[in-house]
Amino acid sequence: MYAATIWRANGVRLMCGAGKLNMFKHPNGQMQRHFCLVCGDVVCSTNGLGLKSIPNQLIAANHAGNMPERYRPTVHLHYSSRLMDVHDELPKYLERPGGPLYIEPASGRVHSQLGTWGAQSRQA
Repeated sequence: MYAATIWRANGVRLMCGAGKLNMFKHPNGQMQRHFCLVCGDVVCSTNGLGLKSIPNQLIAANHAGNMPERYRPTVHLHYSSRLMDVHDELPKYLERPGGPLYIEPASGRVHSQLGTWGAQSRQA
């Protein structure tokens, strides 16, 4: 599991190194992972909806270690299976966009839908 940005398939283009990629197709699902044959890092994944996910660390590594503003997250997805709490003001969907939102146990605060999934400024 890793933090990633999610894009429509037509919004992702591999610029170089296609000959150095291999693909793993999940035997029971529709998920595919493309990984580098040299270092083993995941370059992108495709989920059952045909959306591409690019690891955030890969994007940051190609921008001097910083995540450019245009690629920064606008929501958290699948928050019900998180490995750690994230303390920010972004909406935290328990599963998919538009579904139930996370409620903080101590305060009862519901993370709002402001800055919702697919915001025009960050839509790919």
